[in-house]
Amino acid sequence: MGKTKPSTPSKPAAPKVKKANYKQKLEEIKHQKKQEVEQTNDDDIDEDSEDEDDDQEINNNEQLDFQWNVFGGAPVVNQSNEEEQEEADEDEEEEKQKKFSKNAKKRMEKLTEESISKREKELSSSNVLPQTYQDYERLLAASPNSSYLWIQYMAHKLSLTEIDGARKIGELALKKIHYREQQEKFNVFAAMMNLESKYGTQESQDEIFRRALQYCDPKQVYVQQGKIYEQHGDDDRADATYNKMCKKFHTSSKVYEVYQKYHICNGNHKKANQILERALRNLDKKKHVQVIVRFALLHYHHGSVIDGHKVFEELISNNPRRTDIWGQFIDAEMSAKRFDEVTQLFTRIVNLNLSTKKMKSFLQRYLKFEREHGTPEGVERVKQVARDYIALKTNT
Repeated sequence: MGKTKPSTPSKPAAPKVKKANYKQKLEEIKHQKKQEVEQTNDDDIDEDSEDEDDDQEINNNEQLDFQWNVFGGAPVVNQSNEEEQEEADEDEEEEKQKKFSKNAKKRMEKLTEESISKREKELSSSNVLPQTYQDYERLLAASPNSSYLWIQYMAHKLSLTEIDGARKIGELALKKIHYREQQEKFNVFAAMMNLESKYGTQESQDEIFRRALQYCDPKQVYVQQGKIYEQHGDDDRADATYNKMCKKFHTSSKVYEVYQKYHICNGNHKKANQILERALRNLDKKKHVQVIVRFALLHYHHGSVIDGHKVFEELISNNPRRTDIWGQFIDAEMSAKRFDEVTQLFTRIVNLNLSTKKMKSFLQRYLKFEREHGTPEGVERVKQVARDYIALKTNT
C-alpha cells in the first residue's frame, strides 16, 4: 500500500463555559493539537497508522474529559462535583429569576387591568371627563355614534392648541358616525362650523357650511350658522344669513321666529315688527295666531314685557273665546311675576261665557293661584265665583 499524506484531524469547536479553568484546559488542548499536526506533517504514515492516530486522538480527547455525540456532536465538558454544584446553583438562581419575572409580569398585567377597569368606571360617570387620548379612544370604541364624545375629543385637542388635530377628529367623527344618526352628524358639523369660524378663514367657513348643507337639514344648518355669527359678534353676516334663510324657507314659521328673536335681543323692535309682517304675508292664515303668540312671548323672554303684553291684548280682543291664548297670556305674566296682572286676567276670564269644562279648568287654576300667591280673601272670592257659576248652571 502506497504511503499518503494523512489529512489533518478536524478540531472540535470549543464549548462556551463560564469558568476560567475551562478556558485554560481548552488552551492546553489547542497547544497539544498544534504539536500533533506538526508531527504529522514531518512523518509520512500509512493508512493503518492514520487509523491508529485517529484512535489516539479520540483517546486523548477522552482523557481531557470531552464526550462526543452529545447534543448532535457538540463537545461538552465533564465537570467536577464542585463545579457541577456551582453550575446547578447558577441554574437554580436563573430559574428563580425567570419565575420572579413571570410573577412580576402577571402582577403588572393584573394592576394594568385593574387600572383600566377603574378608569372605565370613572369615565362612565357623568362627573368625570376623559383626560387623555387613550380615554377618548376607549370610550369612542364603545360609542362611535356619540357626537358628545367626539366634540369633547375635539375640545381636548383645542386645549392643547392642536387645531389641525381637532379638524382631523371632526372629519373622523363624520366617517365613523352611522349615516342614520342625522342629529349626531349635525352636532359634529356644528362643532366644525364653530371651529372654522374661530380659527379658520372665510373660505374654510364657507366650505364646511356648504358640506353641512349637503348632509344635514338645510334649515337647521342656516339657523346654526346664523347663531355662530351672533356668538362671534359678526352682526352683518348673521343678519344676512337669517335674511337668506327666510327667503329660502319662506313657508316655515320657525325661521321668522329665529330672525325676530335676533333683532329683539339686539333691541331692534322695529325690525322685529317688520319681520312679523313679512311672516304674516308669506305664511298660511291658520299659522297666524300661533306666530303672533310666539312673537309676544319673545318680547316677554328677551325684550320688553310691556310690548309682549300689548301683543297679547290685541290677540284676545280679536279672539276672545280662544282659551289657549288666554292660558298662554296668563303663563307669560306668571313667568314675569306680575301677579296683579294675573289676577285681572283670571277675573276677566271667569266672566266670559265659556263651556262648563273650560270654566271648571280656569276656576281650578284661579283657586290654586290665590292659594299660592294671593290672600285668604282672594281664595274665598274664587270659591264664591264657583258657587255662583254652579247655581247659575243649575237654575238654567
